Amino acid sequence: LPLVVQVKLLRVLQEGKVRRVGDDRETDVDVRIISATNKDLPAEIHGGQFREDLFHRLALGVLNLPPLRDRSGDLSLLLETKLKHLNETLARDAEWKVPSLTAGAKTVINQHSWPGNIRELFNALTRAVIWCESGKVSKQEMSDCLLSVSRGGTFTADDIPLGNGFKLDEFLSETQERLIKRAQNTTSKQKGQAELLGISDSNLRQKLKKINDKP
Repeated sequence: LPLVVQVKLLRVLQEGKVRRVGDDRETDVDVRIISATNKDLPAEIHGGQFREDLFHRLALGVLNLPPLRDRSGDLSLLLETKLKHLNETLARDAEWKVPSLTAGAKTVINQHSWPGNIRELFNALTRAVIWCESGKVSKQEMSDCLLSVSRGGTFTADDIPLGNGFKLDEFLSETQERLIKRAQNTTSKQKGQAELLGISDSNLRQKLKKINDKP
């Protein structure tokens, strides 16, 4: 909230009165506030963007909800709930059912960091179900349904969820292949690709050979 609105809200909570637009008298109110934020409010207070007195008025029962990447144990329950909902809302006839997820698709879901949290998860799952061309969502189909959104360079290794089938070597290998493909899509010259990747021509040739030799 802008600081000017914060002042007005604080006055309502302190005095229990509001003056409606166009009214010439105050009205008594008895309200409870449920609020949510993705901001670090102590930092906002320190920076002068949030009033400390309003913070203490609101922060009575505080629930801290960690990002989805830090509670991967919820993924299976969320997937089950969303697939059931999609089956109820998207079924076009009695014979059509929402595609199930292959083990590979579940691996993609478990290894994604979900910066957009549950909304991103549900939207990606909906896309996968709609675009699926068979009775099961494949690993590639699930990967294709993840949207790449730039977050200003703030992505770090801490955003990568561990466990749930995560394999470091596999992750590094897939990441390397994607970066090489991006370089190839940028320029057709191998020298230019190597420069984009910050490696030598010979190093790039070795990596490409390993990729091409994979079964």
